[in-house]
Amino acid sequence: MTGSGSASDPFIIYDVTDLQNMKDNLAAFYELANDIDASATSGWNAGLGFAPVGSLATKFTGQLNGKGHTINALFINRTTDYNGLFGVIDTPAVIKNVGLTAVNITGDSNTAALVGYETGPTTISNNYSTGAIVGTSGGGSNTANGIGGLIGENQGDTSSISKCYSTCTVSGARQVGGLIGRSRCTVTNSYARGAVTSSNTSNGLGLETGGFIGEINGSVENCYSTGAVSSPGFGSPTQIGGFCGRILAPGTTTNCFWDTQTSGQAADGLDGTATGKTTAQMKTKSTFTDATWDFDTIWAILASVNDGYPYLSSSTLHHYLHVGGLHLPYEDLDETKELHMVLKNLSSSTKAAHPDPDGAVVVEIEYVPAA
Repeated sequence: MTGSGSASDPFIIYDVTDLQNMKDNLAAFYELANDIDASATSGWNAGLGFAPVGSLATKFTGQLNGKGHTINALFINRTTDYNGLFGVIDTPAVIKNVGLTAVNITGDSNTAALVGYETGPTTISNNYSTGAIVGTSGGGSNTANGIGGLIGENQGDTSSISKCYSTCTVSGARQVGGLIGRSRCTVTNSYARGAVTSSNTSNGLGLETGGFIGEINGSVENCYSTGAVSSPGFGSPTQIGGFCGRILAPGTTTNCFWDTQTSGQAADGLDGTATGKTTAQMKTKSTFTDATWDFDTIWAILASVNDGYPYLSSSTLHHYLHVGGLHLPYEDLDETKELHMVLKNLSSSTKAAHPDPDGAVVVEIEYVPAA
């Protein structure tokens, strides 16, 4: 690891050992230099795997900028709470531009791919996860709560989560969601596409399970989910929903949707206000533009991308650019010049590779955004 850890000279992370060593300075600034292979963590700590960075006693308060790079095959298998790349974070933490792929994470309450527990206010933006998240207490009755595809539980009222997504399969007892288990903050322009299961078997214990989020105490706007939502438990059936499991005052959802067919859920959870749509409607741009979603700078939709569902045009790994009427999600001048050069030098066969249903030509390129 190089650098001094300051804002102007951040620590540069080159490998999974450097990644683990963030625990040694919880208030520093960090950047990923490249994609990280974390597969070795399956053999760390006598099978417990990676040690989450930050705990309830010593929280992570620094910053991590992934610079569009991925961390692949992160493994955690613990019986304790607060699991993820980060166990617990607190103000003024910022985590952005990080992709966690093929995660395999198991823990008790507050378990997720990126952040297990947040006490805020913090900023989490342009991050995503793929893989599997399992919240389990062990024994005969599972009580693991705050389980999410990207974030387990968020308690920072003035924190923000934006432009994030997860395709992780997620299971837990209660407060289980495809992206977030439970949140009190502002969540915008994000989505979840993984299957969500509540494994609660305790009669009378609220399930609070949803395709996007388990329990909402804050505000969620311009978000959607598509994953199957199910539970074998015996809690209140109204606390399982296509989008959210339960809304608690002063929680709100605005212009949010879920796929009623792929989720297997015809209704939202207790006091839920998200709108259910068919698969065909969820793949139709007007469903979202009629709800004032921003398809100029934030969202895009193509039949050949993300199974036809809306995707974030500011995603940190791949960008799909309309050659005719060029759309760039970032406004950095140098990057814009470079992209114009790439497009100018494309072969005629490449230019015709991805026809858009609307008539534009779409070209896939790999593009790491500026800080």
